[in-house]
Amino acid sequence: SYHNLPDINGVAQRNGPQYRSKDETYDESCGALQLELKDAYLPEACINSYVRKTELKGQSVVISETISLENEGEVTFHIMSHTEPRLIEDGAIELAEGRILYYDTRLGYRAEEFEALDGGIEKNWGRKTLYRLHFTARLTSDKFIFTIKLNTIQ
Repeated sequence: SYHNLPDINGVAQRNGPQYRSKDETYDESCGALQLELKDAYLPEACINSYVRKTELKGQSVVISETISLENEGEVTFHIMSHTEPRLIEDGAIELAEGRILYYDTRLGYRAEEFEALDGGIEKNWGRKTLYRLHFTARLTSDKFIFTIKLNTIQ
């Protein structure tokens, strides 16, 4: 739950080679990567399909999350940040270094501050306190788009 992948029906992504993505495609012309991530989760998540596509568009990164579940369930997307996020307005959050995260307003949003208790986080992020952004929805099948843009009005 402390990676940039969602919890699906209360189940977090698993680690290990048996939980890897599949059907990876990369389009060099637009810098797009698409992955099927269903197998990164245990069967209890009840996922038919979970496809993530990331694409570079100018000074933006666009992340498309397309999820289909066996039945209606809860999905909580997570985005980690090393600086405190600031809600600008519903659907827009200021992140570090002048970046703005735009998200689908159908998602419920909350931020969580937490202290990293392992030395690796502090070493890699340069701080003990991190933030985890939560975006939650109930769905059977849906697509959500997150866009991170460089804020050119600073």
